[in-house]
Amino acid sequence: MSLELDYGEEELTDYTAFRCIGVTAATIPWIDKCSVTFWHVTMGVINKARIEAFREYVLTKYTGIYSKRKMLNFAKAFLRYLTKMRLDT
Repeated sequence: MSLELDYGEEELTDYTAFRCIGVTAATIPWIDKCSVTFWHVTMGVINKARIEAFREYVLTKYTGIYSKRKMLNFAKAFLRYLTKMRLDT
C-alpha cells in the first residue's frame, strides 16, 4: 500500500503567492517556475513515485547546483507547508 496526499492547484497557487511576498523581482520568476514544474510532475498527488519523478526531472533538466537547489528546496518547503496546514490539532 502506498501513502498518497492529494492537494489542489489552488493550494499550490496560494503558497506560491505567499512565497513571492517581499522577495526581489529577480526571484519571483524562479518561484513561479518551481511551482509550475512541481504541479506538472505531481499533478496534485504526492506519493513516493511522484516525488522521485520530480527529483529525477530536476536533476536531469538542470545542470547548475543553485537551480537544482532552488527547485528541490521549493518542493520541500511546500510539503512542509501542506503538513502544517493539514495538521490535526
